[in-house]
This record gives sequence, C-alpha cells and structure tokens, in this order.
Amino acid sequence: MRIFDGDKEVLAAEFMPLVLQFGMAEGWDHQLVMRIAALSEIWPDETLAMPINIDSLLQSTFFT
Repeated sequence: MRIFDGDKEVLAAEFMPLVLQFGMAEGWDHQLVMRIAALSEIWPDETLAMPINIDSLLQSTFFT
C-alpha cells in the first residue's frame, strides 16, 4: 500500500504508524475496502487482497 505526496511515493511503513496512533485505522480500512470492492467490479476475474488492521476488526462498527 502506497500513497503519493505529489513528488514521491510514501510507503505504508512511513504513514501507517501515524494512522494507528491517531485512531484513524477503522476509517482508513473502511475506505480501502470500499475502493477495492469497486475494483472488483471492474476486474471480476482478478483476486484482490487487502490488509486490514486488527484495530479495525475489533470495532463492531467496522462491520456495519
């Protein structure tokens, strides 16, 4: 998983600790699931995988 800051690629190892530290894991993972679900409609024959944080899975609101 990577994001772009305009000039360069930022690796997950650089930004994910901050996502977790600021309690944003559930929102981040929800957005990731929604984007990958949209890709599954475009590429129905592809196997798509996604990393989900344990912090998100422990929240009951993540599954609603």
